[in-house]
Amino acid sequence: MKNIYTENNCNKFSIYTLGCKTNQSESDFIAGNLMERGFKLVDSVSGDKPDFVIINTCTVTGAADRKTRQLIRRIKNKNPFSKLLVTGCYTVLNKKFLADNNVERVVSNKNKHKIPDLIYKAACVEKKSSGILAKARPVLKFPDKYEEENLNTKEKYLLKSEYEYESSDNYFHSRALVKIQDGCEQRCSYCIVPAVRGQYASTHSEKLINEIDTLVKMGHEEVILTGIHIGKYGIDFSRNTAGLKKSLNGHGTFQGRNLNKSGTGIDNLKDLTG
Repeated sequence: MKNIYTENNCNKFSIYTLGCKTNQSESDFIAGNLMERGFKLVDSVSGDKPDFVIINTCTVTGAADRKTRQLIRRIKNKNPFSKLLVTGCYTVLNKKFLADNNVERVVSNKNKHKIPDLIYKAACVEKKSSGILAKARPVLKFPDKYEEENLNTKEKYLLKSEYEYESSDNYFHSRALVKIQDGCEQRCSYCIVPAVRGQYASTHSEKLINEIDTLVKMGHEEVILTGIHIGKYGIDFSRNTAGLKKSLNGHGTFQGRNLNKSGTGIDNLKDLTG
């Protein structure tokens, strides 16, 4: 997406990520998308006062839950006038804590890609009502519904109903993260991931090729393929990592790392190293 609309009254946002590289790739998408709409990324912990704070959470361990709770409380205490939006795996099984701590908006994993659109709509509502953000920095209201008829042409262009993750939003790392799949259906007795990430969902290789080509043009020399269970890549549309590698031939030199462990799907991952 091109930066075609930057006069956004300098709305500021902060985003914090806990957990895995898949979470990080999703946060990169959210941050990059907002920046392309004219929002400014700031660090609320360091004293900046963002209009919106996004926390992308993790719940895979007790320690992750504790860090998530601590971060939510710290953000609420330090930035009482910021609009807090919490997403990620912690939100699936911990709704009571989020409600008790007055989190303004909770977004599920499956709707995480809609966060830039949601925040942009909230900023548009505030702009329409007051012209600029009040100096007192009132709590902004997330609309449950917002009529596009009230928006100008530029705003309508940016309010697409669906956004897919785009790895071209890797502004923050020399190693670009490309999310190739989501979900896990292994149902291991000790693991909570299937309950919070859902069924397998892979990205088609044609889209991945376009993303990697874009990243190379941006100057990235290393691309990390990430996902919740990448050994099961393509199982939802009869494809595997061997087929993915074949599709990627000619677009770079690929080397697998840390693939000598045993476990479901590891043989498929080794197809990337040949």
